[in-house]
Amino acid sequence: KIDKYIDKSNKIIKSNEMELYLGLPTASIFQSGLAIAAVVAFHEAGHFLAARLQGMRIQSYNIGYGPKIFSFNDSSSIEYALRLFPLGGYVAFPSNIEYDESGETSKTLDDPNLLQNRPAIQRLVVISAGVIANFLLSFLLCTGVAYTTGLNRPVFDNGILVSTTPDVNSPGYLSGLRANDVILKVNNKLLEGSETTNQKFIQLIRENPNNPLKLLVLRNGEQLDVSVTPRASGLKSKGSIGIGISPRLNRLEIKKSLNVIEAAELGYDETSRLTSITVQSLQNLIDSGFSGNGDVGGPIAVIKAGAVMAESNPVALIGFMAALSVNLGILNALPFPALDGGQFLFVLYELVSRKKFPREFQDNVTALAFGLLLIFSLSTIVSDISNIDKPIPGLSNGIIKRE
Repeated sequence: KIDKYIDKSNKIIKSNEMELYLGLPTASIFQSGLAIAAVVAFHEAGHFLAARLQGMRIQSYNIGYGPKIFSFNDSSSIEYALRLFPLGGYVAFPSNIEYDESGETSKTLDDPNLLQNRPAIQRLVVISAGVIANFLLSFLLCTGVAYTTGLNRPVFDNGILVSTTPDVNSPGYLSGLRANDVILKVNNKLLEGSETTNQKFIQLIRENPNNPLKLLVLRNGEQLDVSVTPRASGLKSKGSIGIGISPRLNRLEIKKSLNVIEAAELGYDETSRLTSITVQSLQNLIDSGFSGNGDVGGPIAVIKAGAVMAESNPVALIGFMAALSVNLGILNALPFPALDGGQFLFVLYELVSRKKFPREFQDNVTALAFGLLLIFSLSTIVSDISNIDKPIPGLSNGIIKRE
């Protein structure tokens, strides 16, 4: 009995530790983890089904990486596994090459049901199916919400809010900008309220290092003219004025329809909106060389963001899944060798040129890219841990960026 009490106490302590670290209920964290796993599973299901429908042999379907937590095999000897580290997933295919004990190629198999032996166009279908599945999932989720509770569409006021007190040595502070100021215009051009206003302002600042910009600022009901000169910073000498900004959210409008066709149209529009926001944010991150502090969140930040949504209400968690699915689809479509987009380019080259990349070269490039991706993922985890007690950008009061 004492052992049972100790075991139960340890579980309670671990649960309380998780709540203490993330500042959120364990149940919400668990729901967030399930939501993320579901999005990853749907992506991998795209690859899996595309291969199965074409009669290709599959070795295993995996959610996560590392040691197996749980697994089983179906009647076709395909293994389905849940693994320890929730950093993604993969579908494993049997190789068309056999190796001897020394690791040298023993023979090439001519089995027509092996992925590598199929025509390039069929392999392209399998590779692209994961990304397509992500956008399909987002569309289905958004359509379902539009048909039931309704989609929340934010409506913004013109301008952007200076959300934090600028550093005293920053160009923003030295020009006279203060917390709670509203920047209405830049060089006489109105900053129209939208979800991309932040990104557009950031882009404008970064494109004008050492060039004076004329700002129209609203402070306590009075309009002021302010001149600020972005300071060149970073390896690419991008402009920065050192202020925190956020959009001016006015209200949320509910978009709902009990007509299935109209709900599908709303779902399509919402998926397009999420895609546009994600692409714009990714472009800003690339332009800045990923130099923004906390701009890139890792697995812990994603779980925390999902937990915040889960704690809010189930519909918010579904919206989180839709946005995450679009993010996962776009990131996987990037032309990086360790991602679907990079593998797609390898096969597309083969289709166009009618000759393959050398197998060893392609494997080495992919392995190197995967290593770099792993290092980047670990760095985001370290960043997540260091920022674990801080609020998540993009939630509550809108996206807060420092520029």
